[in-house]
Amino acid sequence: MLEIINREQIIPICEKLQLPIWWVESVIVEYFPCRRFGEDGELWTFDFTNINDYIAQIPEKKVIIPNYRLVQNVRPNDLAQRGLITMIGLPVTFLDEADLIPEGLANYTCFPYPMRNDISVWDPKLEFQTTSVILDDGVFYQWTIGKSYEISEEHRLWFTSNLFDLTELDKINRNLQKFKNSDEIKNPNHVFIKKINDEYDNLETEREKIRKKIFEFHEKNKSKFNPKDAIVPKPPMLSYFETVKLTENGYQVKTHMEPIFLRSAIRNLHRAEDARSKRDSNPQDYDSLLDEIEYSAMCIINSTNCLETYINFIIRKYLPEESKIFDDTSSHRQKWIWVPTALCLSQKFNPSEPPFSNFSNLVKWRNNAIHHVPEYQKARGNISHTFNQFNLENAELAVKTVKDMIISLSMDSKIPLPRWMKTDMGSAEYWDEVRNYLQKLDEEQH
Repeated sequence: MLEIINREQIIPICEKLQLPIWWVESVIVEYFPCRRFGEDGELWTFDFTNINDYIAQIPEKKVIIPNYRLVQNVRPNDLAQRGLITMIGLPVTFLDEADLIPEGLANYTCFPYPMRNDISVWDPKLEFQTTSVILDDGVFYQWTIGKSYEISEEHRLWFTSNLFDLTELDKINRNLQKFKNSDEIKNPNHVFIKKINDEYDNLETEREKIRKKIFEFHEKNKSKFNPKDAIVPKPPMLSYFETVKLTENGYQVKTHMEPIFLRSAIRNLHRAEDARSKRDSNPQDYDSLLDEIEYSAMCIINSTNCLETYINFIIRKYLPEESKIFDDTSSHRQKWIWVPTALCLSQKFNPSEPPFSNFSNLVKWRNNAIHHVPEYQKARGNISHTFNQFNLENAELAVKTVKDMIISLSMDSKIPLPRWMKTDMGSAEYWDEVRNYLQKLDEEQH
């Protein structure tokens, strides 16, 4: 980490100008002399000590090329938590970039999401970006200004743009990178420090040309947007399995219930196991009998709901034009039979064989629970008709059937196995119970 001197000086400036700290800091780094060169073996050191001298000029600056992208329509903490969960491979519903990343006008919920290292690690002026941010009359805009590509022989990324030529900027950045990697930087003399300073001056000259063209592009295209549209309500809190979009009527949230139902099924299965264990120790424990029926029923209901919501999701994702036909004409069981055929999948389900035959029982038990009528039914030996359906063995079969059906649908097909069905993932308290049980099923099958 590089030393940053008097970074806290920026905070009162932001309060005085009533501008976000991320914007003010980016403007200072982009435009003003806030670097010392050739100290402590580093090419640059950020020093904000004298930045108060430039307060009056900060509001005049309109264009930056930052080390982040603006995102909007989501709470910062929600996005940060989702990013951590994604990094360790845990299940999450991805947000729609069309609503997350503004192109043009950014609304008042926007905030920076880092795409490159913080200034404590790297100087943004030695980077470039695919996007630029503009502050115009109190409203932020974000425009795509280029795209990245890999220079394989040099093992690095660079950028190309239709708005300007980046050849000279690349040359300057490579020169500064050579200075940074030079042995001279360890004990630089005044000549070497002047070379660094001069090259930074060249960098500023070149970036000024680029910023000017970016602003010309902005002036040409900003009329497509109404600045009043930047005024929006605060986004709602999102679970890991929800995504959001902004409409004329406010925020709309879409929830994927499949992993939630699976989690509930497994948690109720464990409760049913505990109830069975208590009853094994005390066969006359009526509370444990009721618990096993209750938790087994909930496991079976949630397992079946998981499969129903999943097949509906598959239909809407892969067969959107036929979705209404499926909804109008197909039962839950028929959807699982017809979808592989409609998608020309090699894997087909045989109604008379597992896992589909087990799935059929699951649907029957679920329906019996939801549409239960308290009437007399023939006892099955020494247990009731209800307990014959809602017991630990059937609860275990229910979760196994969810796994088998979803894996079968994904086998050798274009439908990827959902994240929430995978076991090679990291640990998180909310998901460990599910992951551990799925791993146990894997071990039993192998």
